[in-house]
Amino acid sequence: MKRYIIGEETMKKMMKSTALLCVLLSGCSTTIPGLTSHTDVPLELKGYRTGMAFSDCPSPNKKVGLQGRRVACVLEDKSLGGAAVTYGGVVALDGRIVSVMFKLVQTGGFSQPGVIRSLTEKFGPPARAASHAKAVFWSNGDDQLTVNEIAGEVMLVDLKGLKALHEAEAKAGKSDL
Repeated sequence: MKRYIIGEETMKKMMKSTALLCVLLSGCSTTIPGLTSHTDVPLELKGYRTGMAFSDCPSPNKKVGLQGRRVACVLEDKSLGGAAVTYGGVVALDGRIVSVMFKLVQTGGFSQPGVIRSLTEKFGPPARAASHAKAVFWSNGDDQLTVNEIAGEVMLVDLKGLKALHEAEAKAGKSDL
């Protein structure tokens, strides 16, 4: 299996596209299997939860970005829900995790049934997005877990934390002009 090293800019682009999908899919508060996604089970991926204290990367050589209040790290996990992983990453703001993301190997084409089955066993039935083909999601409070099968991405985000991260990055960008 090939391992890919991606830069911070690529990681940001992947996070933004998946984060946009998360925002588009959010807003369901009633649980109806297949239509809504609320779960009472706290959402997590590989032991990482949003809001969890996180001040440094598990492996110091895996840090891909440290900008002011933000830390971004590459995770060394090689699988998720039985699917091979090409890349995993975590982003923290002010010492708390705001997102965890895994890029999956696309061996099965644009389908991730094993990952969805594993997550369904753990968190209950997901909602399928009518507006985005091949995407499912679960929600718990401000947390959203999304599987984008076509992109081969699994992302857990704290929607409020993600907004704060974007605001902090925008503010940092303005001061760098």
